[in-house]
Amino acid sequence: MSRRREVKTIYADEVREYMRKHRESDYQLIDVREPREYSDGHVPGAKLIPLGELPDRIPELTHGVDLLFYCRSGKRSRMAASIVADSNINARSIYTMEGGILAWDGRPIEDFPQVKLFSGIKDMTEILKLAMDLEKGAWIFYSSILKKYPESKMSPAAKALVKLERTHAKTIFNILKKRSTDKPVTQDFDDYFDQLKGDIIEGGETVEQAIEKVRDFDPDDCLSFGELALDIEYKAYDMYKNLYYDTENEDEKKIFQDLSEQEKGHALVVARLIGKCME
Repeated sequence: MSRRREVKTIYADEVREYMRKHRESDYQLIDVREPREYSDGHVPGAKLIPLGELPDRIPELTHGVDLLFYCRSGKRSRMAASIVADSNINARSIYTMEGGILAWDGRPIEDFPQVKLFSGIKDMTEILKLAMDLEKGAWIFYSSILKKYPESKMSPAAKALVKLERTHAKTIFNILKKRSTDKPVTQDFDDYFDQLKGDIIEGGETVEQAIEKVRDFDPDDCLSFGELALDIEYKAYDMYKNLYYDTENEDEKKIFQDLSEQEKGHALVVARLIGKCME
């Protein structure tokens, strides 16, 4: 008889530190609450598997990584972790987040991940083209902030994000060129990027909606701008992470995993910029 896996307790602040230090390929974060609770606010990058559905959906869990479960207060996640431990799944470690999302003082994401932007698109090259367009939208948004407030306390963060979004778009472009064998992309990156519309940003809202949120900001209110930027970057991370969950193609999973890793990096850059601005 195989031995039951140990369930370990991890606290909310430890989860934040764990996510910061580990690569996306090291772990899977699972929210075992109900869809309405998840929509009201969830930890960025979490996969939703309600506790009542978990026994039938254990095959969806990633093998060979750490599994971190959380709920509202910690009670359902303890049950979920025990169920998975009894299943003899091939996991490195199984954790339950003590205190649940009530103890999480990081930035929760409201609504479901914006994977609906990719609804109906099956071809990976078309998905990459849309991903580039979303990057262009974020680039336009941050560029507009930099243009409107060139000497404000917001400008260093906006300038850094303008560069990050363009660099990330180029990363996606290079993947697109390698995969576009049937219809090769012959343009160079600058020409391709310039012709993108970019009317929607990575979080799913339009550029105009994002700009409207900044319209009444104090030009030196770098904290409010930083929190808005964090919201955009975390939503992008959440979106790519859930696209990773939704595909079974290992090549595509790796692409989405890398994109989510990069978006998480963007969020950390924003967090550091907020700290500098507040000094």
